[in-house]
Amino acid sequence: MNTIPRWTGPSTLGDSGLIDNGTAIYTTTRNVGIGTPSAAGQLHVFRNGTTDPAIIGAGSNSATGNFESADASRTNRWTFGRDNAVTGNFVLAYNGSPFINTTSTGNVGIGTPSAGAILHTLGTGTTTGIFATTSANAWVELRRSTSTTLGYIGTGAGLVTGGAAADLAFRCESGNLLFSTGATERARIDSAGNVGFGTPSPVSGGLTVYGASNGQVFVQNSSGHTRLLQNSTDFYIDGNVSGSAGSIVFRRSSSTLESMRITAAGNVHAASGTTTMTDGFFYIPAAAGAPTGVPTAIAGRVPMYYDTTNDQFYIRNGANWRKVTLT
Repeated sequence: MNTIPRWTGPSTLGDSGLIDNGTAIYTTTRNVGIGTPSAAGQLHVFRNGTTDPAIIGAGSNSATGNFESADASRTNRWTFGRDNAVTGNFVLAYNGSPFINTTSTGNVGIGTPSAGAILHTLGTGTTTGIFATTSANAWVELRRSTSTTLGYIGTGAGLVTGGAAADLAFRCESGNLLFSTGATERARIDSAGNVGFGTPSPVSGGLTVYGASNGQVFVQNSSGHTRLLQNSTDFYIDGNVSGSAGSIVFRRSSSTLESMRITAAGNVHAASGTTTMTDGFFYIPAAAGAPTGVPTAIAGRVPMYYDTTNDQFYIRNGANWRKVTLT
């Protein structure tokens, strides 16, 4: 082991603190400064007045990264620098395994050396990314420029009036919130709060379900489903399409106030009658005088009418009105 001397006087040599062991030149007692006389660490590099870098790590070595930070035994090694496996990439690696790669175009890859966007993550487990915070008001902001916010994804407490910390909220600032499969839009909530399925133009004031031939809404439970359907001309209520046929019931306010029922057999009945009832009646058209109009014919059905002047009840049978006088 040879100690490299230094001049301490015009004709005097002293200990420089640098040791040459035939393999490396090193010091265990001094800080080394390059470009500075005031080294603040074991190696301090200072470059001033030039655009050239202070340190250049170059070569054809096969290491993953040119610079290393490790523990004393080099068991846990973090390296960074040029990626020898992918030309042009900058890499941060642990014990030779790359974790973060930056491409020559500025894309950042976490778990992938081939970032296809500004940020590209790739994981092998069920969880590929986590954004965590201890705050109840936390969100990720999405922008389409440096100053124009598209929207947010985060906690309901932080983004939506009345939202809770346990709620997941999606907030669109000024446009529409779209849902798609592939590039095809399937549903949207527009900026006014209208909801549309199958249409980019939901009707103002509520929920719109659109189908090219039939617009359908299904209400389902374990016994089957009921369908609301609009075709080109008519609106249908199909009771229990997939289960046992049941009644269509119209109720008021609560489960005990039934207004009308259409049974599976087609019978129609309203509330049970009493001698003192004031509501729940079935009303037919009435006017002063005999009917003269020709009703639209519906197969298997007849229209009814009441003449209030003569107290006569009419039904239309085929081409004629038939009547009975009420007493």
